[in-house]
This record gives sequence, structure tokens and C-alpha cells, in this order.
Amino acid sequence: MHDISELSYMFFIPIFFASIALPLNVNGILSNLGIILFFTILAVLTKLLPGYLVARGFQFSKMDSLTVVGGGMVSRGEMALIIVQIGLAEKLISNQIYSTLVIVVILSTIIAPFILKRSFK
Repeated sequence: MHDISELSYMFFIPIFFASIALPLNVNGILSNLGIILFFTILAVLTKLLPGYLVARGFQFSKMDSLTVVGGGMVSRGEMALIIVQIGLAEKLISNQIYSTLVIVVILSTIIAPFILKRSFK
């Protein structure tokens, strides 16, 4: 069973990410750098802050609340990728908005390990 699980991850995960990347509009990304920066900061803060507040409510230290719990929540973006892909497929969002949102998810996922790294110092 373990081998089938590994094989399915090795097969389906690259297909999933390739399907996300195919519709990206590079011009849309380059023309929206300010918006991308704003929404990346907003995405990180809206995941970091609730994780921090809940962890503090459970008596975690301030640093653990911020880095371990809050930072661990920042990287959760796979559901957002699925939702924006559905929005694009159903023509609810434009290709430019899709590209912007995908880059925001990717950037917030890249930022997460740097936040988590602070918890191991």
C-alpha cells in the first residue's frame, strides 16, 4: 500500500502543479507586482495572526505561537490553488486575476519556511 501511495504522489502532484501553471499570464504578473505584494502580505498576515491568537489562547509562548503555529498556517495554499483554478474554468475570474492569485499563493508558501525556521533557533 505504501508503494502505491508514493507512486500516486509522484504521478499526480506534478500533473496538478502543471495544470495550475499552464494558464499563467506572465504579462499579467509583471503588470500587477504592487497588487501581488499587497495580497502576499495580506495572505501571510491573515494566516499568521489567527494562528498566533489561537495558540496564545492555549498558553503557547509568544514566539511559538508566532513561528510554529502561525507560521505553519502560512504555507497552506493548495486549496486556494484549486479554488482559483475552478474560478478560471467557470470564467468567474480573468486570466490576469488568476495569475496574480497563483503567484500570491506561491509566494506565501515560499515565505512559510523562513517563518518556521525561527522556531528552531
